[in-house]
Amino acid sequence: MKSLDIIVAGGGMVGMAVANALAQSDFKVAVIENKKPQSFDISQDYDLRVSAVTLETVDFLKNIDVWDSVIETRICPLKAMRVWEESGFGDVTFDAKTIEEDNIGYIIENRILQLALWEKAESDANIKIFCPETHTNIHVDNDQVEVTLSNGDKIYSKLLVGADGARSSIREQFSFGVKSKQYDQSCLVANANVVNNSQNITWQRFTPSGPQAYLPLDDNTGSIVWYDSAEAIQSYVDLSNEDLSKKMMREFPREIGKVIIKDKASFPIFKQHVEKYVLDNVTLIGDSAHVINPLAGQGVNLGFQDAECLSRILNAARDKTKNWASSRAMIKYERERYFHNSAMMNLMNVFYYGFSNDNHPLKLARNLALSFGNFQPINKMMGQLGAGKLKSKLFAE
Repeated sequence: MKSLDIIVAGGGMVGMAVANALAQSDFKVAVIENKKPQSFDISQDYDLRVSAVTLETVDFLKNIDVWDSVIETRICPLKAMRVWEESGFGDVTFDAKTIEEDNIGYIIENRILQLALWEKAESDANIKIFCPETHTNIHVDNDQVEVTLSNGDKIYSKLLVGADGARSSIREQFSFGVKSKQYDQSCLVANANVVNNSQNITWQRFTPSGPQAYLPLDDNTGSIVWYDSAEAIQSYVDLSNEDLSKKMMREFPREIGKVIIKDKASFPIFKQHVEKYVLDNVTLIGDSAHVINPLAGQGVNLGFQDAECLSRILNAARDKTKNWASSRAMIKYERERYFHNSAMMNLMNVFYYGFSNDNHPLKLARNLALSFGNFQPINKMMGQLGAGKLKSKLFAE
């Protein structure tokens, strides 16, 4: 019998982040994961899955002693973010100078983030990783969680954290109510060699059929994002890389320059949000609790904010009560994160529905809104929001 304080189901970015944060507070933590991330080599191709990491997330990764490992691999610092509409109106750029920082964030491959978090966890005596493993049975009784692993072993804890993604089996097993919506669009992501004069800047152009975006990865490589109807996106995926490159150079802004597609994939766009985050001895975190429209790449940042919040509140609760894994003790986590996550999800809905159409009155309003963004006070506010700084001030308790 292996008895711990907390079991984390899922060893992805957010699961490993919360494990490291909890271990730092001297919780004994187990992580269950079926696949270890591939080790890093500079000669490897870029992954398709990348994240736009805010400065708030960087601060969190520094606090759990992971950031130095991340920057030893490969990341792309962002100096500015440009947003405009197809018509050319409302062209606004948020730059690092606005928030008095060197960068507004970083583009990082998900695997690199996960690997850095994983290696930190492996070196921590407070963390035990069960991999490759899955859970076959979970039973909660008398403030104790019993998890049976696929190898037949059983481990025990006071709290189970579901960090097993958008299709969370923990969420389903414990009947967390969830509201879900499928959007009318899909998204194509592609890695490409590019010839572009404006590196270290990410941009996004809105068109009636959906946004088009570019995220730099290094001086001659970028991640390209293309929203469109599900049928259109599938037709793009079916093209050869050479034909897709030609299509992008015809239909994307000239800022993208010459494109040579190296790899591509697509996924449907949906959002979902659980009705509550905590039960007695069970809680959800990251995509298990909420999935946001990836329009601004905020999903992983919200997950890391969940991890910081949950570890902070559990640490405080443990000092006050023996029942720190009860829903009553953890309700502060639910209240704080539900508000933050709902606010960001609603903001992404405003952008999605406000720009993905050709309604003329609405078009005028949104162009004016973007144009006003060029005024310094609003520019500064939006720059801070993009960096995760203003958000902390607005939503702080």
